Amino acid sequence: MTSSIRATARGSLLFASIALAALPLAGIAAGLSVSDTRLIIDSGKSSVAIVMSNTTPIPFLTKAWIEDVHGNKTDKLMVVPPVVVSVPNKFNRFQVSVLEPQDLPQDKESVFYLQTHSAPGNGNPSNSLNVSYNTKLKVFYRPKGLSGSMDDAIESLHWTLKAGVLTAKNDSNFNVSVVTVGLDKNFKQLSGFMIAPKSSAQFQVTGKYPKEVTVRWAAMDDFGSPRFVSKTIPND
Repeated sequence: MTSSIRATARGSLLFASIALAALPLAGIAAGLSVSDTRLIIDSGKSSVAIVMSNTTPIPFLTKAWIEDVHGNKTDKLMVVPPVVVSVPNKFNRFQVSVLEPQDLPQDKESVFYLQTHSAPGNGNPSNSLNVSYNTKLKVFYRPKGLSGSMDDAIESLHWTLKAGVLTAKNDSNFNVSVVTVGLDKNFKQLSGFMIAPKSSAQFQVTGKYPKEVTVRWAAMDDFGSPRFVSKTIPND
């Protein structure tokens, strides 16, 4: 019998894009790139920087802004500069700052998104393809004195399987970005899937499994790399 796993949302489960999304310029082995796949404002600091490089022969006009988890622009964080010309074979530095850290939760990690849109400037040949670049990067804010770590949060996800429903509970103070989940040899790739602090996620499971199963999952660490974990749990 074929088995499958389907993700569903529960509680304050969050969805977001994880990695840089960009389209290559036709006929040019170059593009726009950023120095990081995620930004972390840690230990009560107020800002963090990221670098965008333009390795194309044409300029781009880049606009940058901050959104909350619902996709709305927010003034809780600020990115400077908000508009910049990305000159060919040069780089630009963006500074993301928390404006009022005391207004953010002090007992858990907060997450926002740095969005950029880069449109090509003048100078393209008339027969070339104009391609825009877009990025969407997570920005995590961790208040001073926050207990735990991302690695611990990933490893300590609590899993249960009951009546065909696989539940992952996040008891930590961190947002855990899960990229794969599986029972025994049945795996599902996840895109933009994040479990908020003190929240849970559910996965519909079809097919028959034994009384004990091995759940395997991977989630992104602070360096943007997947951390793989497995655990044997009862099938209730």
